[in-house]
Amino acid sequence: MQLHERLTGDGWIAAAAGGWALTGAGDARLAALGVDLPAARRAPRFACDCMDWSERRPHLSGGLGREITAMMLRRHWLTRIEPDATDTLQRRRLTCTPEGARALAAEFGMAL
Repeated sequence: MQLHERLTGDGWIAAAAGGWALTGAGDARLAALGVDLPAARRAPRFACDCMDWSERRPHLSGGLGREITAMMLRRHWLTRIEPDATDTLQRRRLTCTPEGARALAAEFGMAL
């Protein structure tokens, strides 16, 4: 959710019909970070809001959200929490690494 706020606040994405579109600045910055933008554009929905069930605030969904997450996992900014038998949603949870916290602060101005 904090990332969604940064992307909109910094003008990397802008409101568009059915969701969000990348701006020129957003396209350049995300491509430079290694986000697979062609793969994001092939998704049925490029970028849209999805309400977070725990915090009741929107996060970025669609192909763009998926590909930003994939980039962060590849760079080891995020890691998956190992699931256990008692929590079926846990397989979807991620945690930020110390390297990720530094990178998110440097690249997106986010403080975790």
